[in-house]
Amino acid sequence: MNKEVGVSTGIFYKFYEEEELNRKISHISRWNIDRIEILFSRLFMLDIPLSGENKTFLKKKKVTLHAPFFNNEGYDFCKLSREEIRKLVKIGKEINAEYIIIHPDLLEDAAMLKEFDFPFVFENVKKDINEEFCLENLEKSFKLNPNLGLALDLSHAESLSNEKIKGYIKKYCNLKEIHISIKEQTSFLEGERQNFQNFLDQEVNFILESRPRSMDKMHLIIKRLKEILNEDEKGL
Repeated sequence: MNKEVGVSTGIFYKFYEEEELNRKISHISRWNIDRIEILFSRLFMLDIPLSGENKTFLKKKKVTLHAPFFNNEGYDFCKLSREEIRKLVKIGKEINAEYIIIHPDLLEDAAMLKEFDFPFVFENVKKDINEEFCLENLEKSFKLNPNLGLALDLSHAESLSNEKIKGYIKKYCNLKEIHISIKEQTSFLEGERQNFQNFLDQEVNFILESRPRSMDKMHLIIKRLKEILNEDEKGL
């Protein structure tokens, strides 16, 4: 089963300023990557216009958008109103994005998503941040909006066994992608190899949200993960 590996623009947080969104996308365009997740970590980033060159590139790739989670300054979590969702949908339609990923605890009103003609995906939240939207308790959200997809962040569900995680995936059904937050060392992949393999029977994409000390290390992480997922690593 062929697995697609993507990266989030969030991997560049040590290398580029947050407002340098276009530089991040341009950097990723040099790599042999299946997917790109554009992270708008702060609210103001929704107002950064994408360059014409990047729009052309993104329309040829498989792209997803990740909604903001921080206010413009500091590290307090933001709230997402209809205005922010409207901006995300506009960007998504401009570049033919597949869906928008949201931390559901940040929505002012989850019901408002039904007002927009665009696919949305909920990412599970860490239990100690918001118990209502941790993986174990997302059933209510999916019952209220059956069209929602699930983005499984393994680091947000680290207290659960793989068997329990797979049970929730089966229950919710609409798994879209798995987020992998690799630590600094490429050797971490070897320790987590079994965890990845436990999810290889799923029709799902893998998105790297790593934050390496150097891009050379990121390069190796991508290569190794593709090997683990039995992907063709040529061109990396």
